[in-house]
Amino acid sequence: MMIMQKREVETSKTVEQMVNELVNKGYSEIEAIKIIHDKYEIENKLDFTSIIIHISSLTLILSLFNSSSFIISLKIALGIFYSIFFVGYAALRIFYPKELKQLSSLHTLGISLATSFAIIAMIGLLLNFTIGITIYTGIIGIVILTETFNIIYNLRGYR
Repeated sequence: MMIMQKREVETSKTVEQMVNELVNKGYSEIEAIKIIHDKYEIENKLDFTSIIIHISSLTLILSLFNSSSFIISLKIALGIFYSIFFVGYAALRIFYPKELKQLSSLHTLGISLATSFAIIAMIGLLLNFTIGITIYTGIIGIVILTETFNIIYNLRGYR
C-alpha cells in the first residue's frame, strides 16, 4: 500500500517539477530533460513493419483458398518476400531488439536474410519428417511462426 501511494505521488508531479528537482541536484536543464525522457519513454511496438507483416500473413493465408491467376502471382511474389525477409526480421526483433536498433538498414537486411534462410530450412526439415511438405503446410508453418514472433514482439511493448 505504501508503494502505491509513493507511485501516485511520483506520477502526480509534472515534468517541469521533475526537471527542476534534477536541476537543483546539479544537472543542467538539458541533462535533466534527457534523463526524464529516457526514464518515461514508451515505445509503440505496433509499428509499420508489424502491420505489414500482419497484412501479408492474412493475404498469404487467404490466397490458399483461391486459385485465380492473379492470386497465384500475388502468392508467389508475396511469399518470396515474406519468407526471405519477414521471418528473420520478426525473429530478430524478439531476440535482439536493442542491437537491431543500432544497426544500419543494410546490416539489418543482411542479418534478416540469413536468419530467414536458417528458419525456413528448419521449418522445411520439421515438415519433411512430420506431415510432409506441400504448399499449404509450408505457408501455414511459416505464417504461424512469423505471426507468433510478431505478436510476442507487439505484446512486449505494452507491458
